[in-house]
Amino acid sequence: FFQAEDGIRDIGVTGVQTCALPISLFEPDALAALDRPAQLAYFARHGVLAPTPHNAVPERFRCTDRGLELWVDRASILPAADPEGRQTGIGLGCVAANIRLAAEAYGWEARPRVTGLTRECRPVAPGEPRYAPVMELALVPGERARFEPAILTAIRERRIVRAELDERVALDPETTAALRAAAVRPGLDIHILTDRPSLHFVGKFQEVAEDRKSTRLNSSHANISYAVFCLKKK
Repeated sequence: FFQAEDGIRDIGVTGVQTCALPISLFEPDALAALDRPAQLAYFARHGVLAPTPHNAVPERFRCTDRGLELWVDRASILPAADPEGRQTGIGLGCVAANIRLAAEAYGWEARPRVTGLTRECRPVAPGEPRYAPVMELALVPGERARFEPAILTAIRERRIVRAELDERVALDPETTAALRAAAVRPGLDIHILTDRPSLHFVGKFQEVAEDRKSTRLNSSHANISYAVFCLKKK
């Protein structure tokens, strides 16, 4: 495996390399001047910037002749928070999506193929392999004229805020207006919930979805979507 982010080390794997490429924006000609492994590492670093459960960063990468193999480090999955591996599977999907979006921004063709099973995203148990394959991303260079840097900027600028919730702090009007403006496109809608009853209502659906006994019934996304639908119907 190689790691695609500075500062990440995995002493349990022999031959781990750390990619030294900065996550700065490469112009198409600059990307084309890199050798194949460096190009793949550049795309993989965009994958590392994707959200993962509790920032566990369970993704591992291998370069192949076709592109990138995405593996999961099952030792990084938190058994108490994600016993079934559902959250990890969603996070790895975000990783793959970031890589695909970054590649397509340069006109490359990205062809994902699932190689693992859902159960392989569960926390590692004694006697089981620590690493499991998840997906192969075949990456093929395309037309360099089709360069779309906006999505790359969005990937690099995504942030996670780690802070205690202060209910007294509300979104300022400028931020609210910017969020609504960003959602003005076909098939996309935005609901900004600020009143306590609505937040409590949606939160209860989230609690039900995260309950271990109900993971087979509904995902948190389905529950929250239904909760918002109910609020819209009021």
